[in-house]
Amino acid sequence: MSGNRAGSHQGKTSSAALGGATILVLLGLAAIALGVYSWVFEAARPSSQSSDGTSWASGLGYGLAIMLIAVGSVPVGAGGWILARPRPVLLGVGAAIGACYGLVILWLSVGGQRSRPFDPGIAILFVVAALFLLAAILLAIALVNTTPPPKEATRGHGTSAKRRKERWRDDRRAQKPPPGYGTRRP
Repeated sequence: MSGNRAGSHQGKTSSAALGGATILVLLGLAAIALGVYSWVFEAARPSSQSSDGTSWASGLGYGLAIMLIAVGSVPVGAGGWILARPRPVLLGVGAAIGACYGLVILWLSVGGQRSRPFDPGIAILFVVAALFLLAAILLAIALVNTTPPPKEATRGHGTSAKRRKERWRDDRRAQKPPPGYGTRRP
């Protein structure tokens, strides 16, 4: 029966969605790894004692590590969720995350280069921003090309008795049969 395919509909992931989600996951994992490395580096560094016993720079280093881990976990979560369950809403969320991250990183790297000669060390930020924007573009393409799953027609299940009565009254085929119809004849 060709009309009853809604139950067997499987959401197939397009190659654009796979590519964009994979880029998000890899970039997020890189940020998390950098944050963990920074955390371990801060823990291994000998503490320089200030007047109150804690170092201001040490707190800043731990804060940066925590921020990198938190910022990296967002694209990992979004990309992993897209890879697990590719839904149109998730593709849109992933595209928005990729675009926001890419534009913010691009803005920060361009803002850091104003009135200074080009620093080759900042080129990595341009590459990361370009990869986030590429992920956003791929996920947007996958979102545009996604067809929503067909909705299964309800057969009166889950509706109230009042609604079924209204539907019965509105259906012209459900009207009273003409007189003499269905009577037995000997």
